[in-house]
Amino acid sequence: MTVDRDLDALARAVLEVDEKVKDYLEAAAILEAIGVTPRVARELGYSDIFELAKEVMKIVDYYRLTVGEIFAEERPTRLQRMMDAIKLFISGAFFSAPWLLITISYMLFGISLLPVYEEPLRATAIDIALILSMIITSILPPIFMRKLQFHFYQEDYATSQKILMLYYVTGVLTISGSSVIIWLIFRLLPYPDWWTIYTLIYYIPFSFFWLSVAPLYSFRKYFALASSYIVSLSFIGVMYRIVEAKLSLHLIHVYGIMLGAFFAIMYSTSMLYIRYKILGVTSEPTIGPKPSFIIYSGLSYSLIGVLYFIFLFMDRILVWSMTKTPYPLLANVDYEKIANLGLLVLVIPFGVINYYLTKIYEEILKEGDRFTIKEIEKYRDRIAQRYRDSCLATFGSGIGSLIILFYIFRKLGWISTSFHVTVFLFSGLSYALIPLFFIGWLLGTFLYKPELFVKPLILSLSINAVLGFILTRCIGIEYASLSFMLATMMLTAASLWQSLKIVKEIDYAYYSAF
Repeated sequence: MTVDRDLDALARAVLEVDEKVKDYLEAAAILEAIGVTPRVARELGYSDIFELAKEVMKIVDYYRLTVGEIFAEERPTRLQRMMDAIKLFISGAFFSAPWLLITISYMLFGISLLPVYEEPLRATAIDIALILSMIITSILPPIFMRKLQFHFYQEDYATSQKILMLYYVTGVLTISGSSVIIWLIFRLLPYPDWWTIYTLIYYIPFSFFWLSVAPLYSFRKYFALASSYIVSLSFIGVMYRIVEAKLSLHLIHVYGIMLGAFFAIMYSTSMLYIRYKILGVTSEPTIGPKPSFIIYSGLSYSLIGVLYFIFLFMDRILVWSMTKTPYPLLANVDYEKIANLGLLVLVIPFGVINYYLTKIYEEILKEGDRFTIKEIEKYRDRIAQRYRDSCLATFGSGIGSLIILFYIFRKLGWISTSFHVTVFLFSGLSYALIPLFFIGWLLGTFLYKPELFVKPLILSLSINAVLGFILTRCIGIEYASLSFMLATMMLTAASLWQSLKIVKEIDYAYYSAF
């Protein structure tokens, strides 16, 4: 064989090993791995393997040009970019925070966080049911969904189906077991018997709903997710109006029972949809991971989720604990209404988050293919710039939302006292800052470093609890929102520092793994 044919054969061999080989250093490593020695390189007329690898890379690049595998991509039109941005923004606003959409719907229907009826004891039952369902069910999706997606993208559908079934079975067991524990705990507290029953009646359907939509969100099945929301909210609205017209508020538990039956059906339907529509392709049976391994590998993700939701509602718990009744917790409807109006600040920033995070993910994946090892600093700079842009845009949209909502609610008369102004502004500023933590958290999770955010969350939660306890007892309950804001500032600062550290450490090991 001639030298040209030998080089051609070596180039093809390199491409077979790694079709995305980036530079001659990688080509040299592959040549050595397939048995090319310095002696072979000299026989071909080159001083060492590195000189040979440079020539081989010229042929590799030629093949890429001829078969259309160049790294340059067709630039989308301005209209395409605008449509892509709008799609990402809308999906982020509605799907990056499903609990927020449900919160808004309950505010509109008046059955939960913004109760129409001024009965604090009943409002407390539904509020606690909602909060406990968020906290407890946040444990399962991070544990199972990452493993489910891993095997799904490996086209190991048999294992994916096993993990899916394990997730839904574990979900039923978790809801059942936690319901028993909640019943036993509240039975020991000085609440009426009917109150404990109310709490469980609402806790169960809320929990089923969170667990049923988590896989749809994980697989980005937006149409199915939107359909679930629309059908659920329609059912909630119709049934609540019927119950409100036909039944006394003392019989509102009948509504909760119907809600539970409906969400149990949704739970089963989502399981069947994912099992046969998404994971229905057959594959060779494999030895799936043990449940103990699945749980262990996902604990750090679950811990962050649990701490996040506890942190989010800590100010409410502190205010409720100020009750002068025999009950240890009693919802303060006045504080509750205004604090939950502040939640609306999150809608626009979550849409912005979804847009920028998607672009950051694409940057991490695609730019990793474009840059060589020697250009790692340039690669890091591009990711860091994307991250800084996302933080500025997210915070700006949050502050803008806060100002606009404050003006609207003042005009509507919903914020009419200094108490309302204090709670709304402090809570609203906190919700404008929380998305900055959310960006860092999701970026850290994407890069397999979730444990970095556990300590800041624990510290912020502690500051929120201690400072909030002091302020509510010494100054006034409205200043629970101030402790929430100060703790959120600390959490945001720590998140930004950790995230920038992650970005600066991105190296070849990260982007070559995708």
